[in-house]
This record gives sequence, C-alpha cells and structure tokens, in this order.
Amino acid sequence: NILTEDICRCIVFLKRTTTTTRGARMAEEDRFTLYLTDFGLSRQEALVYRELLSGGKQSGYEIAKAAGISRSNAYTCLAALVEKGAAYLV
Repeated sequence: NILTEDICRCIVFLKRTTTTTRGARMAEEDRFTLYLTDFGLSRQEALVYRELLSGGKQSGYEIAKAAGISRSNAYTCLAALVEKGAAYLV
C-alpha cells in the first residue's frame, strides 16, 4: 500500500510545519493535503488524516470541528481511511 509506505515521510513533513509562522504553516498544510491527494485520498480524507496525525485519537465530532467539515463527512472519511488502512478504530 503506497499510503502506508510513505507515512513516515508525511509525519516528518507535518512536524516541520509546526515550527513555521502561522501563514507559512497554512501554506505547508495545504501542500501536505495536496500531497496526500496524490496517494488517492480525497481532499476531506486528507484533512481528516492530517487531524489524526496532529491530534492523535479523536472522535468524529472533534475531527469535524478541527477540520471545519460536517460530522457526517468526518465519519464517512474516517470509515474510508479505515478501509484504506490509513487509520484504525480504537
């Protein structure tokens, strides 16, 4: 699975974004989201995945709030990420 092979690179990329200024961080996060779409994730799945990486274990409600998407979309994306092997249920 190409997504799991590059997960370490994605995490390192995400950690680098936390040390930049707010404006630069936003641009880095947009690039990170775009990078994940290259691996077959939808834009919303990429947003949810990014929230999982940065915030750890969260409910669908918490992810929806942080990502700025509806709860139903957050739960749909979480289910898709589980199916793709990019997340798991706890």
